[in-house]
Amino acid sequence: MYKNIKYTSVELLIPLSLIGLLVFTSFNFHYLVFHEFAEYFAIFVSLGISLITYYTYSFTKNRYLLFIGLGYFWVAILDLLHTQTYSGMPLYNVEGSDTSITFWISARIFEASILLIAPFMRYVEYKKYKVTLVFMVISFAIIVLAMNYPPKMLIPGEGLTTLKVGLEYFVISILLVTLYVNKRHAGEFTEVIGNAVKYSIILTIAAEASFTLYIDVYGVMNVVGHIFKFLSFWILLQAIIRTSLKDPFRLMQKEATTYNAIPYPAIVVDKDGIIRQVNRAACKEVNKAESEIVGFRNHDIYHPKNIDEKSCPICESIEELEDCILRDVDLDTVKQYSISTIHSDESSVSGMVQVIVDMTIKTELEKKVKEQKEELTYKSYYDSLTKLPNRILIQDRIVHAITKANYHKKEFALLLIDLDQFKEINDTWGHQVGDAVLKRFTTILQTLISEEDTLGRLGGDEFIIIVEELQSREAASELAQKILDNTKESINIDGHDLYISSSIGISFYPKDSDTMSDLLKYSDSAMYKAKSDGRNNFQIYYPEMTEHTMRKVIMQNDLRNAIENKEFVVYYQPQIDVSGDKDTLIGLEALVRWEHPELGQIPPFSFIQIAEETGLIVEIDRLVMIMAITQVVQWFKEGLNPGKLSLNLAMKQLKEDDFIATVQKIIKDSGCSDENALSFEITESDLMTNPESSIEKLNMLKEMGIKIAIDDFGTGYSSLSYLKRLPVSKLKIDQSFIRGVPDDKDDVAIVKTIISLAKNLNIKIIAEGVETLEQKEFMYENGCSEIQGYFYSKPMSSEDTKKFIALYQ
Repeated sequence: MYKNIKYTSVELLIPLSLIGLLVFTSFNFHYLVFHEFAEYFAIFVSLGISLITYYTYSFTKNRYLLFIGLGYFWVAILDLLHTQTYSGMPLYNVEGSDTSITFWISARIFEASILLIAPFMRYVEYKKYKVTLVFMVISFAIIVLAMNYPPKMLIPGEGLTTLKVGLEYFVISILLVTLYVNKRHAGEFTEVIGNAVKYSIILTIAAEASFTLYIDVYGVMNVVGHIFKFLSFWILLQAIIRTSLKDPFRLMQKEATTYNAIPYPAIVVDKDGIIRQVNRAACKEVNKAESEIVGFRNHDIYHPKNIDEKSCPICESIEELEDCILRDVDLDTVKQYSISTIHSDESSVSGMVQVIVDMTIKTELEKKVKEQKEELTYKSYYDSLTKLPNRILIQDRIVHAITKANYHKKEFALLLIDLDQFKEINDTWGHQVGDAVLKRFTTILQTLISEEDTLGRLGGDEFIIIVEELQSREAASELAQKILDNTKESINIDGHDLYISSSIGISFYPKDSDTMSDLLKYSDSAMYKAKSDGRNNFQIYYPEMTEHTMRKVIMQNDLRNAIENKEFVVYYQPQIDVSGDKDTLIGLEALVRWEHPELGQIPPFSFIQIAEETGLIVEIDRLVMIMAITQVVQWFKEGLNPGKLSLNLAMKQLKEDDFIATVQKIIKDSGCSDENALSFEITESDLMTNPESSIEKLNMLKEMGIKIAIDDFGTGYSSLSYLKRLPVSKLKIDQSFIRGVPDDKDDVAIVKTIISLAKNLNIKIIAEGVETLEQKEFMYENGCSEIQGYFYSKPMSSEDTKKFIALYQ
C-alpha cells in the first residue's frame, strides 16, 4: 500500500477477510450487524493505538504518537457511544438518528483535529495527564451535547441536513490542512509513520465524502464509508505496531550479544525451555558457573520451586509469553520476569530472552507506599477527628448534587451548622474536651439525617448537611429544628456537664443559586443571621442577607484601615459624686468613636460587635487605652483633676497572653505615675463566660493598683460565689434598670436589691444612664451616690471634656 511496509500474508489476510465479512453481512443480514462489526473494529483499533503508544512511550519517547494515542482513546469512547445510540440499538432509548450522528461527526472532528495538532506536539514538553484532562473535558462536552441537545442531522425519507453535510466537509477541510502540515513536517517523522498517516488521512477523506451522500442510515454509501474508515484505521495501527514494537524489539535482538552489560540476570532460552546463553548477572543470581547453567532447563534453575513447570506461566507456551511476577514461597522473594521472544523469521518463534528483576524490596515498598497513599487520600477527603467528609469532598458532593438535581428537576437544601460559643469550651476546658464535644455533636447529627443525606465537617466547629431527597422546603426547616431540639439537654464530657447550641443557615438549590460557591455563601449568610438573632435558631436565606454580609465585609475592611490610619478618637463621659454639699467630678469613662473619612462619626454600636467577632477589638482597645491615658496624664500636668479614668475592657483583650505586659508598657510610656487613677470596666456577661480564667489576671491588675468594675451589672446573672472571689471594687447598675425608676416597681426592686448586695459585699456602686432629676434623687436616697448619664453630660470630645473638668475644679 505504501513504502517501507511489507505485509505478511497474515497482515494482508486480516483486513481482506474483514472487508469481505463486512460486505457479506451488509448484504445478507440486517445492516446493524455490519455496522456493529465495522464500528467495533474501529473502536478496538483506536484502543490498540492508544495502549501501544502509551505503554511504549518510555522507550520510543515519541510525543507525536503519544499525543495521537491519548486522543484516540477518547475517539474510541465517542465511537462506542455512536454505536450504542445508532438507530435500532436497544441499549439507549434514543428517538431518531440525530444523537448517533452527532456522536459520529463529533468523533470525526475530534480525530481530524488530533491529527492536525499532533505534528506541533512533537517537541512540546507536555504532561500526559494534562492532555488527557483536556481531551476528557472535550469528550464530556460532546456527550452532554449529543445526549441532550443533538442538532438535526438527518430527515427521514429526505436525507442529510445541510448542517450534517457541511460538518462532513468541515472534517474533510481539516484533513486536507493536516495533509499539508504533515508534508511540511515530513522530515521530522520516520517514513513509515509519515506515509501511514498520509494514506490514513486520504482514506478518511474518502470515507467522509461517502458519508455526505446517503439518504438512509442503512444505505450503500454508509457501507462504503465504513470500509474506507476500516482501512484508514488498519493502516495507522500497523504503522504504530511497526514503529513502537517490532522495530525496537528487532533492534534488541541484534544487540543481544552485548547483554552482559545488563545489570540484571538475562537468560536466552530456546523454544524447548533449555538455557542457551546467560550473562554474568544470571550466573551470580544462582551462584553457578556458566557451564553449570547452559544446557539445563530454565525452569529448574531460575523459576520458583513451589511452581510446577506445567503450570508455570513462562514455561506453558513460548509463543504466548507475557511479562509476569512470580513469588518464591521457600525463599520469600518476589521477582519480575520480563520476556522478549526471539524470532528465527517474521513468523516463527525460536526462543526468548528472560530478564529477572528482584522485586522483593520494591514490592514491600510499593505496599507501604500504597497504604500511605490510601491513608493520604483518605485524609485529603475526610476529617481526621469526626471521620466525616471534609470541605474538599463536600464541595465535590455539592457539585454532584447539583448535577443530579438538575437532571431530575429536583431541589436540595444545604444546612450550614455552627456551634455557638465553641471557642469558650476550648478555652475553658481545653481542646481535648472540645474534640469530644465535636465527636458527640457528630453522633447527634448522624442520628437525625437520612441515608440519602450527606453530613460533613467544613472545619473548626462548622458542619454541613446536604439534603438531596428533599420532599419540601419545610422538611429542611423541620430537620433544623430537630437539631436544635436534640442539643437542649446537657452532655457530659469527662465529668463536665456542658450545654451546646447551634446556629443554622439554610439555602436551597435552585431557588437561591445554581452554583456551589453561592449556595455555600448564602447558607453562611443565613447562619450568621441566626447568630446575630441570638444564636440557637435557624434562618432561611433571603437575598437581603447577602447585602448585609457585604456591608459586614466592607465594615471589617474599613475597621482594619481605621486601625492602621488611627481614625479612632476618644470621647469622655463624666462620673459625679452627689453625696457632698456640691456635686464632685470623680472620674471619666473613656468611650471610643470612629471618625470615618467618608461617613463621618460612627457610633460604637455600629462596629463594636463586628470588631469583637473578628478580634479587631483587641487593637481598638489598645489604641483607646493609649490615647485616653496619655490625655488624662496631660490634663494632670495642666493642673486639672479629671479623677479616675475608666476604660472598657473586652474579654478578648483580657485573654491575650501579653495583656498585662501591654498595660504596664502603656502606663510607663504615657508617663502615668499613679495606677490608682485607672479603672477597667468589664461587662458582667463577658466576665461570667469564663470567670475562672479571668481571676488570675484581674488580681494582677489589682496588685498594680488598677480598680476593676463590673459594667451592665444585673444583666449577666452573676454567680455570687464568683462575685465574692473576683477583685471587684465597683458595680455599675445597667441603665436598662435605671430607665424605669422611680415609676416601675420591678426596676425599683431590682435596683434596691443590687444596692443592698453591693453594700453587704462592701463594694462601691455607680448608676449609669441617669437622665432625670427624679432618677438622680431616687438613686441618692437609696444609697447610690455615684452618678453617670445624660443628666450631667453626654460623652464629649477631649476639648469639651477639658472645659467640663475646669467647671468642677
